[in-house]
Amino acid sequence: MGADRSPRDRRAPTLPAQRLTRNVRAVPDAVDPETPPSTPVTWGMGDALLATIVALVVSAIVVSIAFAATNTTSADDVPLWAAGLLQLPLWVGLLGVPLWATTTKGSGSLVRDFGLRMRWGDPLRGLGFGILAQIGFVIVMPPLYRLMGIDADKIGETADKLGERATTPAGAVCLFVIVVLAAPVIEELAYRGLWLRAAERRWGTAAAIIVSSVVFGLVHFQPYDTPILIGFGLVLAGLAAHYRRLGPSIWAHAAFNLAAFVTIVSS
Repeated sequence: MGADRSPRDRRAPTLPAQRLTRNVRAVPDAVDPETPPSTPVTWGMGDALLATIVALVVSAIVVSIAFAATNTTSADDVPLWAAGLLQLPLWVGLLGVPLWATTTKGSGSLVRDFGLRMRWGDPLRGLGFGILAQIGFVIVMPPLYRLMGIDADKIGETADKLGERATTPAGAVCLFVIVVLAAPVIEELAYRGLWLRAAERRWGTAAAIIVSSVVFGLVHFQPYDTPILIGFGLVLAGLAAHYRRLGPSIWAHAAFNLAAFVTIVSS
């Protein structure tokens, strides 16, 4: 029989995996969205509907008051800077309701509840998807519209009207801020954050991608662009569902709008 081993010799042998990971430090993350919140999450489809209704109603009220105060009868007569300011009431619902929902019915974090976060690779990844989507729709949709007997020249008509008012550098900057910088963040939070996740909790991922995309397309109230907007909504919702965060879809949305902005202003 061998001599008794000392306590140091009786320690369990080091496994290969332990030797490999002994000196590896954990990479800190700002917030882990997969970590269950300490309080139950109760926001859902009612809040998604509320965000859309509030956005449309408040926007309609403010626009009506503005038109009455300035004796304006057509949105085409509104200066571009004023049109930009009229987007603020719309964002009251799209931004305000998600903030209210996460504060009163969720974890208190837009990151945990709606995936509002980014990683270093998201800009390149999102810009690629956004530009490819824009190119794809430009190639595919006009022939498809003509095949269906729809006037393809109507595509982008609303954006063209905005571009016609961007006749000054200040107007172009205003349009850029609205379309390229602000809209992607706010709309992604509302449609791929609140809408997508609320629908996903109720019906599953596939149905949520479709539902949120249809809502996104319809609420723009651009009849000739609705199929394109729904199709692009599917791309954005697919990105948000796959990566479980809004970074890629925000950058894709910005790239898509930037391509349209450059086309409008340059023409």
